[in-house]
Amino acid sequence: MPLKPNKVFVRQAIPTYEHIGMVIPPNAKMLPEFKQAISERVPGFEPSPPSEPPTGFTFHYVEAPVDQCLLMDGAFIDNGIYEFEVRDAVLGVFDLPILSKDDEFSWSFSSTSQLAVLAAIKIGETLDIEFDIKFDRVFHVTKYHFLPGFPESGYGTFPIHITIDNLTSKGFRIVSSYEPDSPKTDSRLPFLFGFRVYGRFEGDPEFPIWRELLAQAVRQVLFGRWDLGLLFTAFAVESFIDNLLSAKLSVAGLGEDYTEHVLRVGERRYELYALNYQGMGLSKSQVTKVYERLNSLIFTPRNHLAHGRIMGAEISAEVAVNAIKAAVEFIWDWNPGARQWLLARMKLIRFEDLIDDDLLRACGAEPHAA
Repeated sequence: MPLKPNKVFVRQAIPTYEHIGMVIPPNAKMLPEFKQAISERVPGFEPSPPSEPPTGFTFHYVEAPVDQCLLMDGAFIDNGIYEFEVRDAVLGVFDLPILSKDDEFSWSFSSTSQLAVLAAIKIGETLDIEFDIKFDRVFHVTKYHFLPGFPESGYGTFPIHITIDNLTSKGFRIVSSYEPDSPKTDSRLPFLFGFRVYGRFEGDPEFPIWRELLAQAVRQVLFGRWDLGLLFTAFAVESFIDNLLSAKLSVAGLGEDYTEHVLRVGERRYELYALNYQGMGLSKSQVTKVYERLNSLIFTPRNHLAHGRIMGAEISAEVAVNAIKAAVEFIWDWNPGARQWLLARMKLIRFEDLIDDDLLRACGAEPHAA
């Protein structure tokens, strides 16, 4: 159905402030001075883990662009309550996709751009949104209901249902209705909704191909497609290894044809041995353990799925998430230069800041009364 946008009741903006989202890991250590201060107030106090996957999480944020010291081996963060390793905090983000298809961390990781849309909705009427900026692709829209900042607006007193329809790279349609037997109103003031659109703007820089495949894996898991999440994860790790090997073979001057031959016939175990020889500094047995972990969590279940030994429905959420986490862990450890690509870049905006006097007047309110 074609869009019929009404921009009187719609405001749009590109979030410009960015920070990096992390999960305080279960193994984080509570600072002794903080624990002592709490213990003095609560006798017998014993700290519990700050995060308890798969359901309980505590978050931490750092400013973007990230301080490169935080991406060094063994880097720690002290947030005044806990001390934890950055690597573990980044890895913890990838426990989140199975909890909600609207998880902001996961969509921020798997998108390059966001658009914030504010809409004043009249319940029972469709409202079409036409994007002010050109998207190359749109992946998802999340929605938020918030106070209009206007006295006696009626916020929160009307049970309603809001859904997104006809999502394309050009816009979407908002469909709304009252719940049965609920009170009704003609006012738009109780129904100011924010919509966060995740996708790629036209002209956005491309991810490295392994990173795009990893983003695809996360997006599949967000929608509960565990088998596709596993497949894309395996492709991402294979692409990452091939990328590293190709760069090293190119420096050796062996020629494009021979490089392609090596990448085509190479066994993953021996490819890891070769990469380790170039500077990882691990023993052969340590590299073997890395290979066996990747093989157990990613390649073996992928092969069983691809070869028809198991069906897609037999791949569980746990299998898909463990595969993604194993991939992220491997990429973090084997290429420090790739660590910046593993961060969840959260783009912030206050939807309330998009409310202006013209919108309030259009909704039937006098701004001076706010």
